[in-house]
Amino acid sequence: MSGSRRSRRIVRVLSVAGLVLVGLVLVPIGWLTLVYPSGEAGASARGATIVLDANEDADQLAAKLAAAGLVSDPRVFATYVRLVGADERLRAGRHHLPSGLSVRETLERVAVGYGRPVVRVTIPEGSTRFDVARRMSDAGVGRPSAWIDASADDALLALVGVRDHARHRAEHRGVRATLEGYLFPDTYDVRLDATPASVLESMVRTWKRRAGPLARAIAQRNAPGALDPHAFVTLASIVEREARVADERAVIAGVFLNRMFAPQSADNRVPRRLQADPTVSYGCLAAPERSPSCAGFSGRVTPTMTAARDNPYSTYAFEGLPPGPIANPGVAALRAVLEPGRHDYLYFVAIGGGRHRFSRSLDAHNRAVRESGPGQVNSRTP
Repeated sequence: MSGSRRSRRIVRVLSVAGLVLVGLVLVPIGWLTLVYPSGEAGASARGATIVLDANEDADQLAAKLAAAGLVSDPRVFATYVRLVGADERLRAGRHHLPSGLSVRETLERVAVGYGRPVVRVTIPEGSTRFDVARRMSDAGVGRPSAWIDASADDALLALVGVRDHARHRAEHRGVRATLEGYLFPDTYDVRLDATPASVLESMVRTWKRRAGPLARAIAQRNAPGALDPHAFVTLASIVEREARVADERAVIAGVFLNRMFAPQSADNRVPRRLQADPTVSYGCLAAPERSPSCAGFSGRVTPTMTAARDNPYSTYAFEGLPPGPIANPGVAALRAVLEPGRHDYLYFVAIGGGRHRFSRSLDAHNRAVRESGPGQVNSRTP
C-alpha cells in the first residue's frame, strides 16, 4: 500500500473516530437539554419573568435565566443556544417562563423560528374577567391591562347576543358593559403570540356552544317574573359564587328568585334585596373608585362595605340584580337557575363545611344566625 493511500485511510479513520466522539458527547447533551427541565429544583412553581434587551446574547440570556432559578447550568445552556443557531435570533421583550421547561421549550418562547409555543390555561368556574387576565398574563400571554381592555369589547357582546340588555343595565348604574359572565370556564390551549381579543372571542364562542342553549331556554319562557338571558347569566354568576356544595346550588337559586319575585304576604314580608356579599366584592374590583368603602379591599367583605350605598354592584344597596354578571358561571350554576329549587326559603346562613341553613322567616333566620356560632359568615343579613 502506497504512503499516500495509507495517509488518506488514517485521515478517514481519525475523522470517523472524531465524529463518533463528538456524537457521544453531543447526543446525550442534546437529549438532556431537549427532554429534561433546565431549572433549579427549588425554583418557583409559577416560574419567573425575564426581560431581554435588543442585542443581548446567549450568555446574557443564560445569566438571567440562572438568576431566576430557571437554568441550572448557564454555560451548558448558552453553548446549546449557540449550537442550534439561536444566539442571533433572540426575541427582545418581556417573557414569562414557567419552571420545569426543557431548553428547547425555553427557546420556543425566547427565540424566533423555534416553533409557535402554546400554553394550556385553565379558567375555573366562578373566575372573574380579572382572574382570566391574571391567569393569562401569568402564562405569558399579554399584560393584564390588555385583557381587561379587551373584555369590554362591544363587538364580542354583540356576538353573545345580549349587547342591548347588558349596555342598558350597566349604563343605568353608571358602569360599562363587559364580557363578564360570557368567558366560558374551561381549559384553553393559547398561543403565546395570540391577542387577548382573539382568545376572548374563542371563549365567547365556547360559551355560545356550551351555555347558549340554556340561555335560549330561559328566553323562551313567558311565565311571570321570567328572566331575560342577561339576567339569567347574572343570577347564575351570584349562585356560582355563593354555593359551595353541589346540592345547594338549586336551593340558593330558589332563595334569590323568591326574593325577587315571590308575592308579599301579611305575615311574611319578602325582602327584595338579595344581600349577596360577592356582589359587593365585585363592585370593589370593577369600580373601586365609586365607593370609598372599597379602599384597601383585600377580598374580605366588611360591614362598612355592605352598608355603603355607592357601590353600583351591591345587592345590599339596590333591589334585584346587579348591572351585570359578577363572575363566569359554569353549566351547573346556569342549570340551577334554569331549574331552581321549589320552596319558600328567603334566608340562608353559613354553618361551616361550605353548607348553609335555610329559613322561611326572619325570626327563624335570626335563630339560625345565633346558633351558627362565632366565626361563621352571615350570608343573608336581614
